[in-house]
Amino acid sequence: MKIILIFLFLTKAVFVTAQDDIDRYIEEQLKEQKIVGLSIGIINKGKIVKSRGYGLANLEQNSPATENAVYKIASVSKQFVATAIMTLVQQNKLSLKDTVSKFFKDAPATWSNITVRHLLNHSSGLERESPAFRPNLIQPDSILIRASYKDPLIFPTGTKWQYCNLGYFVLADIVRQLSGMPFTQFMEKEIFRKYGLQKTQVTSVSSLVLGRADGYALKGKDSVINAEEYLALRPSGAFLSTVTDLMKWELMIQKGEVLTKSNWDLM
Repeated sequence: MKIILIFLFLTKAVFVTAQDDIDRYIEEQLKEQKIVGLSIGIINKGKIVKSRGYGLANLEQNSPATENAVYKIASVSKQFVATAIMTLVQQNKLSLKDTVSKFFKDAPATWSNITVRHLLNHSSGLERESPAFRPNLIQPDSILIRASYKDPLIFPTGTKWQYCNLGYFVLADIVRQLSGMPFTQFMEKEIFRKYGLQKTQVTSVSSLVLGRADGYALKGKDSVINAEEYLALRPSGAFLSTVTDLMKWELMIQKGEVLTKSNWDLM
């Protein structure tokens, strides 16, 4: 019994030391890289072992960043859009082999070989951004998609990988068409709320978001200013979330929830 107790205490001591090393490292990086604030979560062997915020979520209010601070998650959002698509695949409403022309009858002939799978894995040949995209202009996804019709593919479909935000606008509109509800409503109802991601939501600059972390940019070497605020909703980087929600989501993936294991493997 004494040996077991000593082992537990030693294990705890080692873990605390590791935690302290992480804390020290992050505090150093905040200073060196002039990071205003951040939050981290660590999962080890299927269990959450650390969840903490560092620095500030809002400089003007002097409010601390915590594990529940709500951040713009940018292109980390793409995994949720992909999951929405795979949900429709799992419901037999969609196939990864379906072509874009099935959903956009007026798409140019050059798009005829682009499949849903090509859109998901950035091998469609579409340009990275729609030529009509304006960060401070709210427009339907379909307008941004059709604005790209006149531009040539940047490489033959399926021949290479090249990062493409436009493809995720197309995917979001496919979700809208098949679900019969706005893309944002589908994500809120069928993904975030359904699976208990209480703080994960569609990006909005007008909604009141409890615990929202603000964005900042460096001006010169030492001055920090408020980052530019995009009004346009981008399906390629559309959501707000917390470390707490993202860890919950990660554990659902590890446990094979939401999608079947075969569909997670496919994704």
